[in-house]
Amino acid sequence: MGIEKNVFGWFKNYLSNRYSKCVIHGYESEFYHIQSSVTQGSVLATLLWSIFAYDITDNIISNPYIFADDTALVEKIERDDIHNGFNVIQFDIDQLINWAKENKIEFSKDKTKYIIISNSHFQIHPDIYMDNKQLERVTTYKQLGLFLDQDLNWEIHINYTIQKVQKIINMLKLIRNKIDFKTCEKLYKGLIASVIDYCSMFYINATQKNIKRITRLIYHCALITVKGSRFISEIKLFQELGWNNFQERTTYLSITMFAKIKLTQTPKIIYNTFFVDLPKMWAEMLVN
Repeated sequence: MGIEKNVFGWFKNYLSNRYSKCVIHGYESEFYHIQSSVTQGSVLATLLWSIFAYDITDNIISNPYIFADDTALVEKIERDDIHNGFNVIQFDIDQLINWAKENKIEFSKDKTKYIIISNSHFQIHPDIYMDNKQLERVTTYKQLGLFLDQDLNWEIHINYTIQKVQKIINMLKLIRNKIDFKTCEKLYKGLIASVIDYCSMFYINATQKNIKRITRLIYHCALITVKGSRFISEIKLFQELGWNNFQERTTYLSITMFAKIKLTQTPKIIYNTFFVDLPKMWAEMLVN
């Protein structure tokens, strides 16, 4: 890899002769010699893992998406060729198992799940195995803080977001009389709006009922911020504060993200998805 001798020696020193112990309520275990892995949470952990796993996708046919040590395989399955799509995923999983064995690591089979995202629910389909263990099919899966469901209606993620935000709102109500307007607005934008905004451009196509639920939540935050009553109209209140409702905010974030993708200010894989893979898929759909 072109690593100089001194740098290699520095890495070797960093990874060698490491020990750890467990401390619970003041009780300490004996030191344990760590023979593999890197220090979790360290600055070098991600870099060293990326170097270690650089070839993990070399023989993969489907579309792999990797973030740190989380790996997801995505494959488009045609309705009239279900078995072929599942065979691709099974082949790729077998390739990952072979890679893991060659590199002396083990994937967590219990944590590995698969989800089928489709308008029509596949009742009959081949099973998927990881090293002879049948994998569990789930209807919802959390990936990087976003709940994906098999229908992509985003209701589970929206429910999760609302529950999370509601706890923060309750705390904000308790301290509202002790802080000024600007502080309250900063707390809203930093602790609440950031949670609502996260991945919101993906579920802009949620039902109007769920969109109204989130907009109502933002309205509730606005009332707390201005110490207003519920008789103030939503539109007027948002105008006075310079806030957007959920749909307006999501539209703005979507346009901003699309502009960044177009200007190649995002990872290349995202640009290729929007401007290479999707146009190709749409062209194939038009031909068919």
